[in-house]
Amino acid sequence: MKKIVWIAVLLSLFLFSCSKKSGDKTYGRAYEIITFADKGVVNSYPELLDKLAYPIYFTHREYIFGLNLRKKFDISRYYKYKNILIVDDVSTRDEITKELEKIIGQDTMNQVLTVAIAHKKDVWVKGQTVVFLLFNGAKQKDTVVKNAIIKTHIAFYNDINERLKNELKQLKTSTMIAKSAEVKFGFKFFVSDRYKIFKSEKNFLSVVSRLPDRLFFLAEVKNDKKRKIDKEFMIELRDKFTKKYYGGDFVYKDIFDWKKKDMDNNYYAGFQVEYINNIPVYKLWGLWQNDKDNNGGAFFSYAFEKNSKIFYIDGMLFYPGGNKWPYINKMDLTVKNNLERILGGNR
Repeated sequence: MKKIVWIAVLLSLFLFSCSKKSGDKTYGRAYEIITFADKGVVNSYPELLDKLAYPIYFTHREYIFGLNLRKKFDISRYYKYKNILIVDDVSTRDEITKELEKIIGQDTMNQVLTVAIAHKKDVWVKGQTVVFLLFNGAKQKDTVVKNAIIKTHIAFYNDINERLKNELKQLKTSTMIAKSAEVKFGFKFFVSDRYKIFKSEKNFLSVVSRLPDRLFFLAEVKNDKKRKIDKEFMIELRDKFTKKYYGGDFVYKDIFDWKKKDMDNNYYAGFQVEYINNIPVYKLWGLWQNDKDNNGGAFFSYAFEKNSKIFYIDGMLFYPGGNKWPYINKMDLTVKNNLERILGGNR
């Protein structure tokens, strides 16, 4: 039945979208989501919007998404927005439900048995994401609602990151940094031309952009085939480089313990193995600090093997008091764009 609802909603959205101009452009900030929410659903789940915004913890809590909640359901005013979320209890006859009937049809809404999600890109404008989170009765099982929140998050997260990755590819890049990386490591590293070379040695290259401070460093690492690339190995490597080149910065290991002890909080810390073009890439992320300078911030690191050599790419942010996610995530996407090219056989 859920599959039927999904297909019916997408078909309705497709038919409705045909009346809009496909050449129009979206507006709004990358992570902002225009939100229309049924009051009954919100009252039944007081933490719903907070969880949909997806809190993430660095040293303080912030949110991945900014939910811009609108009191009046007026899709004609916001249909060009980059991201739109509509939360509704289809069993009611409130303003949202009545307007939704015009968009997706009463028959489709009747097929929602508990909670259903419809997600589609480019509904009214190219470069847009629209998610419908539909309830039949404001009160549902917590597990069902939790699963719906996760799926809603994934839909926005993947679409927004895909758009940002494409936008980053269009930026004017630094020719000097790309050539310097190619000489040192055998592959080019493309970053925005706002970045400048910070430190450069035989097997090490660091670049920086200010306000806020964003730094990348690349290094070639001795390939000790007896040593496993794991979390401890990457922390050890990072501390080695930052001690030498950044005045004693080190990985704040306590945050990994916080995450183990409190699984409900999404701490910015972890280690995982990803695959790019079937090649394993090892990722570490968390917080760094410097006791001497009494400062710190967020970082991520990647290690990978190419031509029997091991390379290490790191991105770090220093932005005290500011929201870190928009910057650290864009930096991460910049590295992923580079890794897809480097590990795809292109220089």
